[in-house]
Amino acid sequence: MASSNNGAGGPQSPAPEAIEVIRKSSLPALLLEIPAEKILAASRGAQELLGADRKSVEGHSFEDFTSDEPSGAVDLILAGRLQGYETSRQLRADNEGSIPARVWVRAFDEDIPSRRVLAIISTDAPSSPTQVPMFAEGELAPVVGTANENLLVDRINSDV
Repeated sequence: MASSNNGAGGPQSPAPEAIEVIRKSSLPALLLEIPAEKILAASRGAQELLGADRKSVEGHSFEDFTSDEPSGAVDLILAGRLQGYETSRQLRADNEGSIPARVWVRAFDEDIPSRRVLAIISTDAPSSPTQVPMFAEGELAPVVGTANENLLVDRINSDV
């Protein structure tokens, strides 16, 4: 779906059809270029969660829309040690403080290390485009992860 490294030391731009798939997704989805977490494409649901329109979202860092510190797992994707992870984030909200969210992140291109990731965002907010149950306060989340045939971890939740 996404293009690979151009051999010149940097990633090529994602294919236009990949950008359109993200923009038309029914999920709150973002295509991020890492390590800066620059938003290359955003679905309407993601724009709604981030409280902005496409022009205000695309081209900006995902960190511009969060009020907490990142998990550091992007560094593990850049090191080629992970292909995906799940984490908790706090989305900035106008006049409301912040909104707790779960973010599922997965390598988007076939390069190792990956230079782009797909992020799906979920909140418990009633107006959220998706509602995936979050864990109750004080409740420990289960450890979830998978590994490929070479035992390379390809997905793990942030609680690990």
